[in-house]
Amino acid sequence: MAMSAFLERGFTWFVKSVHIEHKRPLFLGDTIVVKTQVTEIARREVTVNFEIARQEVGKLSADGYCVYSMVDRTTGRALTIPPDIIETYSI
Repeated sequence: MAMSAFLERGFTWFVKSVHIEHKRPLFLGDTIVVKTQVTEIARREVTVNFEIARQEVGKLSADGYCVYSMVDRTTGRALTIPPDIIETYSI
């Protein structure tokens, strides 16, 4: 689901917390590959795991997760994630 689809519905995401573990350095000019996966959906938030690797060598440079809260664009208040969005991201 594109971010524009959330915005059209009056929703946006707030980064509640981030955890990152650095494994290897990245350098200016490196091309990277970022892989993400929704791993948990709660009533008002989602947890997204990520991996960042240098494309040239394919070795992991960092990994971690972000916790996002769904919020109303107008009020900034947390919202319950609608069932159709949960269904879209559920496996």
